[in-house]
Amino acid sequence: MNKNTITAALSVTLCALAHAASAATVTLAPPAGTTNNVLQVFSGDTALVVAGPGTVSLSPANSHTGGTTLSGGTLLVNDGGLGSHSPVGTGALAITGGTLRGSGTFSHNINASAAATLAGDGTLTLSGNNTFGVGAAFSEGTVEISGGTTTFGARVDLGNKANATATLLIRGGSVTSAGNLQRGYAANAGSALMMTGGTFDVGGKNSVVGYNGGPVIVRTDISGTASLRNLGSFYIHGNGGSSSVNEVIVHDGGTFGFVSFYDSASATTTLLVDGGTLANDTTGASSSRTS
Repeated sequence: MNKNTITAALSVTLCALAHAASAATVTLAPPAGTTNNVLQVFSGDTALVVAGPGTVSLSPANSHTGGTTLSGGTLLVNDGGLGSHSPVGTGALAITGGTLRGSGTFSHNINASAAATLAGDGTLTLSGNNTFGVGAAFSEGTVEISGGTTTFGARVDLGNKANATATLLIRGGSVTSAGNLQRGYAANAGSALMMTGGTFDVGGKNSVVGYNGGPVIVRTDISGTASLRNLGSFYIHGNGGSSSVNEVIVHDGGTFGFVSFYDSASATTTLLVDGGTLANDTTGASSSRTS
């Protein structure tokens, strides 16, 4: 289909764009360091592309059917709960680069074919079925997974931004990963994995904590009916210093399945079972598990 392209590369609020033909592709490309608050409501067969490198905020009243693609920069969403309307219109959000950031509930499916970064302003809740083909990075704020199926095809980075704390909150659904869960790889980084429901299967890979050059705070809290399972080794390495913390608490009803849990640096490592269950359910695990 022959589609027109409208490119908005402005550092001011866009109150309206020229009305495009129903088959138009609108590319929003604000300069670095700027935010475009796009008040234009898109509908019909329009397709949106957020190309960056700046930030784009979209109207929660969009109903376009041509799809939305995040290819660079930051897409800021605040889903206002308008039923069939949403910042990204109808259908899934495609990610080929950039950062998805915002608050509220984002109910659309996400299909990411390149490395994606997610961040919460307050709490960004994902309730759809999501596929991150080459993994994802949770950089700061809180991102919640409330249901559906979420698949990471490679490593998951949680809290690897200097002087920032990232929280991944899993309340329901099924989460799987084909790569390591890497946490605290930046100076003064904070990383929290909180589970109150659902399952997170790490596929026999490791949860690795460490940074050479500064302290990190890494906490994991499992409660309710949640299960964090199929972990290989859960450990700290590097030289973050004695003020680094790696703490896991398993509350009543929660399950933590792993092979080994240890500290190969000078950090404080704590595993507290508060009525929960330690399960040796990791692929290839043996009775030699250490904890």
